[in-house]
Amino acid sequence: RYNGLESGVYYHVAMLNHAEVPNCCILSAKETSCEEIRYREVRSTRHIDAGETLTISYLPRIMSHASRRRSLWEQHRFDIGPLQFKDERYKMELINDILPPSNICGVMKDTLTDRIERSTEELERLQHDIETSMHLSSTTSPEIYEIAKALEQSVVELYNESRNKLQNESHILLIPILSLHLEICALVLKNPSLTNSMQLVVLSRQTLSAYRLLPLQRCLLGADHFDLARTSLDLANSISELMSRSTKTLYALDLPSMDTFASWSGFEQKTRKEHLRIKSMYPYDVEKHIAS
Repeated sequence: RYNGLESGVYYHVAMLNHAEVPNCCILSAKETSCEEIRYREVRSTRHIDAGETLTISYLPRIMSHASRRRSLWEQHRFDIGPLQFKDERYKMELINDILPPSNICGVMKDTLTDRIERSTEELERLQHDIETSMHLSSTTSPEIYEIAKALEQSVVELYNESRNKLQNESHILLIPILSLHLEICALVLKNPSLTNSMQLVVLSRQTLSAYRLLPLQRCLLGADHFDLARTSLDLANSISELMSRSTKTLYALDLPSMDTFASWSGFEQKTRKEHLRIKSMYPYDVEKHIAS
């Protein structure tokens, strides 16, 4: 109960403690370097000093503080207590400039954050079903692509509604929504029958989501976390695609100081270099080390 992490209990992983700001991360099954999982792969996500304790998050997803507190008590029987952050991380939990109350009893239900988290999880399940359907079939039916298109629009609506109700453009719960949107955009863009105009619309929304997501991930995870490498690549690729196909669509995003081709080109190169910088910190050679 206390040490099982998704696919089983692992001797060394079970010895790692939880932290609100962990310095390590357990890779998901699709991120590991081996298709047949015989182990769980743990990566450091920042520089760790000699003698510093290695920590991970026991939670399977990004949650609000209230949900983290309840989940850790229900599953692992320890209380992280009131929110301890007093910096930018603290601001990521505020709703209309106020920190919502939290407890470990689970009696506070149907709060705004609970509703947003449930809606996000429901859309994530739909996205997983679409991916599974595409993976199992040699040809993807037009109906699946239509479902993906509708789901993409639903995620955009969830983001806009959540941001408005939270009154906080940096809220922590916007991270999984924006991450999900990037995943859905990638599925929608696989549709061979998608018109050019629709492709440009999806690419512009993909660019905007990645642009919004990066600073939130940097604040929550730190500058060297591998999630930032993926988002940086998504942002660089979508910008590059729009630069080659429709600069007008790029300019219409109306982002700060991004009103010329040169500014967009420079930003695309900077973002791609950031992807390469972070990626170089995470070599995927675990099998070689295990064999030795």
